[in-house]
Amino acid sequence: MNNKFDIIEFNQHKDRFNNWEFFLSDGSKVRRFKAADYYLEHIKLSDSPYIKISAYNKNGVLLQKGTKFYDIKLDMEDYDLQGNMLKKTTYDAPYKLTIEELRKIIQDNFNIDIMNTKQVFALNRFEDKKVTNLPYYLVRYIDQQENQKFHYILVNGNTGEIVHTIDGYFMSEENKDIWQEYLKTRKTK
Repeated sequence: MNNKFDIIEFNQHKDRFNNWEFFLSDGSKVRRFKAADYYLEHIKLSDSPYIKISAYNKNGVLLQKGTKFYDIKLDMEDYDLQGNMLKKTTYDAPYKLTIEELRKIIQDNFNIDIMNTKQVFALNRFEDKKVTNLPYYLVRYIDQQENQKFHYILVNGNTGEIVHTIDGYFMSEENKDIWQEYLKTRKTK
């Protein structure tokens, strides 16, 4: 990640949607794009679920940079116009279960490596503040035998307990919402 966004180079390569994608020599995919009055850069590391993200002001000066794991924001650093870090925010606080611990649980129980982006379709986390008051991880992976089928795994973000699983099919209107299905099981207990 650079501390300065090269606006001239970006303008030479951008498409009509203000987007420029290319690959680095290590296979990482870079996506640079212009939003309203700022620029963004996402670098998806080759064969990895990690994404480095940066935001620059309209003059190309770095404002923020951080790391995502799939769609999970892990950390973010804010900078002033002189390049001094103002603050660093880590988003792991409500989750006692680390990514590495989650990896081991999913590997041991489902023989799926969450670091393998060819197996895992999506991985998110969220806090339920209405019913359980707990954090959760949601893993969605592709069936190894039937590529139109996928599996959802809902994991307690504190204990690592696998609280619910369901299956679905891509493009099916009959797919169920794993959270709603899990809440139904809680009501019957």
